[in-house]
Amino acid sequence: MQQPMGDPEVSTVGTRATPADPGRGDGRHRPRMADVASVAGVSHQTVSRVLNDLPNIRPATRDRVLAAIEELGYRRNITARTRVTRRSGTIGVFTAHMNHFGPASIMLGLESASRATGYSLSLAGLPRSPRPRFGRP
Repeated sequence: MQQPMGDPEVSTVGTRATPADPGRGDGRHRPRMADVASVAGVSHQTVSRVLNDLPNIRPATRDRVLAAIEELGYRRNITARTRVTRRSGTIGVFTAHMNHFGPASIMLGLESASRATGYSLSLAGLPRSPRPRFGRP
């Protein structure tokens, strides 16, 4: 006896998907904060509060959000965060004559101090000029 033609049966055992986020968290797309909120059953504002380690979040809610972050492999979008906060967390340094021990040591100290405070250091070396631009000729 042949069964009628129709949609094939699809098994969804072991997967998490909601109508609000089809295809998210499956490796094809980076999960968004809204996806974490959907899986954890909270608002995106609550996810933001957990990520920013703000007070007044119930421990059980915090645990659900952190579990959803882990399950989906969520990572903050640094570009989006920079646009919202208008802070890049990067210190830019332009320098010349980095082939000397003193300036190189200062740059190593700057890099270490910036990393310890949560900043990154971006270093750009200026090309040597054929003649000095400032001071005596």
